[in-house]
Amino acid sequence: MAKDELSIRLMIAGKRYPMKIAPEKEEVYRQAESEINDYFARIRQRKYKYFEDRDYLALAALKFAIDKVDMARSREVLDEDMRALERIDAALADYLDGEALK
Repeated sequence: MAKDELSIRLMIAGKRYPMKIAPEKEEVYRQAESEINDYFARIRQRKYKYFEDRDYLALAALKFAIDKVDMARSREVLDEDMRALERIDAALADYLDGEALK
């Protein structure tokens, strides 16, 4: 183990997973563990016929993957909006600079 790594154990759906992480990431990992377990518990309460824990975990993974894709797409839209605003800002600055010369 590298000297700057931290050994932790995450409990997900009743199973322990040992991990070595950067110490500054522990809070992120613990929060992710909590979110997965909370979502797992909520969908497990639905008691789908013939579902096992791995099926509920697959649905949890799908939910978080969809959230990640949605965030990435939103970020792309925000980036495009920001570039458009920068172009407008530059055009406005050019216009105002031109008016100041008159």
